[in-house]
Amino acid sequence: MATYRFWMEIGGQLKALVKKKSNNKYGLYVEVGSLQLYEGQGELVMIWGLFRADSTNFMPLDFQRSSAGADSKYSTIETPFVKDSDGRLAVELDFEESLAPFYVSILLKSKLGSNSKISTIRSQRKTNFVVPVGFRSGSATDNKEHHVLLDPYAKVIEDLGLGLPRKCLGKLYKEPAYDWSGEFRPSIPMEKLIIYRLNITGFTKDKSSKLPGDIAGTFSGISEKLHHFKDLGVNAILLEPIFPFDEKKGPYFRGISFLLKGEGCALRDIDSSYYHTEGGDNLTSRNALNCNYPIVQQMILESLRYWVIEFHIDGFCFINASHLMRGFHGEFLSRPPLVEAIAFDPVLSKAKIIADSWDPHEMEKKEIVFPHWKRWGEMNAKFCVDVRNFLRGQVSFSSSTSGSELSWNCGEEGPTKKTLVLERRLKQIRNFLFILFISLGVPVLNMGDECGQSTGGSQEYADRKPLDWNAFRSGFGTQVTQFISFLSLLRRRRSDILQRRSFLKEDNIEWHGTDRTPPMWDDPSCKFLAMTLKADALSNQPTSGSPDAGLICCLQQCQSFTESCSPPCS
Repeated sequence: MATYRFWMEIGGQLKALVKKKSNNKYGLYVEVGSLQLYEGQGELVMIWGLFRADSTNFMPLDFQRSSAGADSKYSTIETPFVKDSDGRLAVELDFEESLAPFYVSILLKSKLGSNSKISTIRSQRKTNFVVPVGFRSGSATDNKEHHVLLDPYAKVIEDLGLGLPRKCLGKLYKEPAYDWSGEFRPSIPMEKLIIYRLNITGFTKDKSSKLPGDIAGTFSGISEKLHHFKDLGVNAILLEPIFPFDEKKGPYFRGISFLLKGEGCALRDIDSSYYHTEGGDNLTSRNALNCNYPIVQQMILESLRYWVIEFHIDGFCFINASHLMRGFHGEFLSRPPLVEAIAFDPVLSKAKIIADSWDPHEMEKKEIVFPHWKRWGEMNAKFCVDVRNFLRGQVSFSSSTSGSELSWNCGEEGPTKKTLVLERRLKQIRNFLFILFISLGVPVLNMGDECGQSTGGSQEYADRKPLDWNAFRSGFGTQVTQFISFLSLLRRRRSDILQRRSFLKEDNIEWHGTDRTPPMWDDPSCKFLAMTLKADALSNQPTSGSPDAGLICCLQQCQSFTESCSPPCS
């Protein structure tokens, strides 16, 4: 038997007793003691309903529909209190054991005198009285004992070697809190960021990194290469998913959506509500998290807060962000609760939060209208496609087996020593980098962009190779690295134009052809384009030039393309 006591807002106590009966039922006995009944007050009624995760969404009560006062709209029932043998007001209910576990939500109501005025009685906290029924000690296996389940809130995971389909379990592990004294958050404004996106293992795994085996391919390996980021002018690092994953499929295919990255998290076996069970776009087959379901939303928010508070993570990028806008049945929501909750959360709203519409299943970016509440950044998918199309001149990748990208090999597939091909590639890389850094938004570099490392036009994760640090010692790599460093410095020196929180007005941008002539937009043979960006006359941002100084940008287009920089955040 379990006993629960609640203080009522008008004084006195409500006591609830839950008991497992021998007839495969749970009994709930609710008693009201020391209740100060008003003179002439009528009967006292208990309004109650059952729920599992969401207290605003009661379970249907068809099994008791014959009871008087059943409310079909809210699936609640009104049951009057009666005096027991000791003269106390009480209600006694029975529930089938198969319904458990669940919660009983209780509200008291009384009618006053002849005018039938309704008085509602709640807890001292002005909430419903909530009584758990049928909750027992947890088990590491699912309801069918098929396999071991991993606690989704486990902070430390241990491989038990049990020979079961899922061998990892959460481990109770206490460790002194990390001493963050002396550490400070950079708190760099979003518009000032220059981001470098990398894979932790691939960044320093190759022997060319010249790091010891116990450091190569780890977080410590990144810290050993901080000088590389400083040389590039990078001030933010975007990590690909950091949990173990199938090396052939990549970090975005692990049976669970963007947040929980471990294959052992058997959320579906814990509660099917964690995932979409219906809806379009193959949500069910993709094991998409039901992000806006209350219990899932709570888990996501608590997980994100944990990373910010305990590990001082500065922000998050949400891949396949369109799923954050899905309702319980797969429908699109104009105001998704999770997106709004993150935007206004006292902890998370101070972090960098970025939505990326790239869909790892369909290998494409989806154009969506993402609600940002002036807190969210968003990866600009259309920018990437437009720039690639412009610089390649609508020429596809040469090899039919490598034609999945909007790209061209500059005359020869794969590595080459031909001077002409290398010159074309270098020019195109500089074009891409130049456009990326002078565009209005946050530039995002991909690991290997600084040395022209490519996947040969393939989007398959298995075709990605660890970063070759020897490439930085070549003339090609040295030139590209120095160019990025120059562009990073340019953004900082002309922050009044290139690091604005708002876009430039149309009057602040002028387009030119050669010799400052009008651009030849309709001439397909024209390969030159230039523009002048003008600073606002009243701009109060620091600049190395005069207040009305502009920035002239020129671009020479060639019929070539290499896989290059990521689009900026808008």
